[in-house]
Amino acid sequence: MFVVAGASGRTGGEVGRALLAQEKRVRVLVRNPDKGASWLERGAEVAVASLQDEAALERALTGAQGFLAVLPDELSVEDFHGHRRRMADAIAAAVTASRVPRVVLISSIAAFLVDGNGPPQDLHYAEQALRDTGE
Repeated sequence: MFVVAGASGRTGGEVGRALLAQEKRVRVLVRNPDKGASWLERGAEVAVASLQDEAALERALTGAQGFLAVLPDELSVEDFHGHRRRMADAIAAAVTASRVPRVVLISSIAAFLVDGNGPPQDLHYAEQALRDTGE
């Protein structure tokens, strides 16, 4: 089974649909249960979880053979970078605990910079956090 975060967006949606077209088992992560209805109709499982909720992520990832992870740009939050880093920490902890063997993080070429590059600095942080899991 493959777990897809960001299934309500373009990339995650395309990945989820492509996996289902290949008759793979898919579990999509959504924050809002209403967004999961169309995925249920397509044959996917739906897990309702925030990307900051380590326990919910661990449950969603347990038994999965792969995970597509994202760090969404939520411009409405006050602490933009802190919010994304908390997501990265929860994702990394859930990956470690669930031992999902393959993780793909949607990132950016600018993520090679530690800072001074805007939102990609959080992707750099997330890449390192995932590297540190050893998974």
